[in-house]
Amino acid sequence: MPLTMTLDTSCVIAIVERQEVHPLQALDELVELAEAGHIRLQLAEAYERDFERFRRDEKARVDRLRFLASAPIEPRRAGGPARFDVSRFDGVDVWASETDARLADELQRILPGKGSNLSKRHSDADHLLAHRRSRADLFVTVDRTTILVYANELAELGIVVIDPVEAVIYARRGLE
Repeated sequence: MPLTMTLDTSCVIAIVERQEVHPLQALDELVELAEAGHIRLQLAEAYERDFERFRRDEKARVDRLRFLASAPIEPRRAGGPARFDVSRFDGVDVWASETDARLADELQRILPGKGSNLSKRHSDADHLLAHRRSRADLFVTVDRTTILVYANELAELGIVVIDPVEAVIYARRGLE
């Protein structure tokens, strides 16, 4: 069974906008590995909420939609625990179990949410909750300020968070 990696919204943005401050070669290689069937890539339902909040540039929205339509990313998003006033009723989020609720509390303790917008404040935690619920292997992000900085604390919760370069190394090991 190939490794399953959950891509953070930051990875999709970096790929589509060709943001050279991020490891584009590694991100592109992850896409190629998924196209070849060596790994599986998925997004969390929280990606859809992030996308809905992104309204400043219609061309960028279209570019992201075009990329996702052709990218080797699982079409069904990984669902996390539902949040009132955040989750969509027609989405894939589910009622939280006691385990989900405890993990959500721990994630909120580790990842300080910002702002008054509920969706934005819980976004990072919701990505990680969906990742964990889906039993994916690795959470891949280029977000060094709000997720990767907490990689050790997240690992203690059983959530492996890595950057794209490390993800490629993991994927290549699986091919040996």
